[in-house]
Amino acid sequence: MRKLISAICLAGALFCACGCSTYVSSESYAMASQGETVMEYGGFGTDKNMLRNATLLALQQRGWTVTDTNNPIQARIDEIRQHPRLSIDVQSGDKIVIDTKGSLVDGDKAYVPVRYLGYLMESIRKNVLIAEAGRVK
Repeated sequence: MRKLISAICLAGALFCACGCSTYVSSESYAMASQGETVMEYGGFGTDKNMLRNATLLALQQRGWTVTDTNNPIQARIDEIRQHPRLSIDVQSGDKIVIDTKGSLVDGDKAYVPVRYLGYLMESIRKNVLIAEAGRVK
């Protein structure tokens, strides 16, 4: 009986974890339907080359497939349900502009991959901090 209860609990936890990983907010759909696919991020406090390298490293760390390393950087992820596409223009050491046009979910629904962008930005900022700390030494 204990094994059965454990198996049911494990299956429930797995179901919840899978459901969370494929969640797309209504904000993501609304932004795409209104044509708000371009995001700007700033305040990195580094030079353009270091920011570009930190961005490429973050894409690799987060499992993105980089299809073009020129500026703008092109990257994509192909998952079961979500297919985010990014065009990343590193404009200066303090500014990145990301266009998510072409990102689809459930095959044909346009969306802005807000969650993916948040995680990517965390990694970029972390990589910049690490690179800047290494530069100071």
